[in-house]
Amino acid sequence: MPTAPLPQADIRDIKDIIPLAPAVDLLTLALGLVVLFLLGVGLFYLLRRFRRPRLEKVRLPHELALAELAKLAAWQLLEQGKDKEFHSHLSQIIRLYVERQFSLPASDRTFDEIKGAIASLSSLSPELAGDLLTILSESDLVKFADYQLSKLRSGELLALTKAFVERTTPKPLVVSKR
Repeated sequence: MPTAPLPQADIRDIKDIIPLAPAVDLLTLALGLVVLFLLGVGLFYLLRRFRRPRLEKVRLPHELALAELAKLAAWQLLEQGKDKEFHSHLSQIIRLYVERQFSLPASDRTFDEIKGAIASLSSLSPELAGDLLTILSESDLVKFADYQLSKLRSGELLALTKAFVERTTPKPLVVSKR
């Protein structure tokens, strides 16, 4: 079938390609990826920090007692005339130490109950048991009977308490490598 010639007015030249402006240039894309990466890393560490419980160093009974005795000395209650408060704190420190170190409930016991319980402790020598009873009895006298001890004797009780704690501290085990 013969085709009819097309009129020349209908044919036009092809237009040049019109360049489109990039929606995002390469530098902006790279910067966005870096920011996104840094945000991801920051979020990862933040979530990791809150998810994992922090472990605190376990302090041994003698470390706690020696720290409390140092605080008590620093408070200078004896110089302020607060003998009863000083001896209350001293008694509480030694009682808590005995509880933690020897597993002997001492905080809620009377002097006589502690005295009876100490007899069953094989880890305390008679000398150390006597020191402990001296500390407790003299502190209780000041606390409950309004007994007045000299500042010198109160200082000696503080030193005796510190010495008791140091002498009853378990010695570290030495393991030799063969």
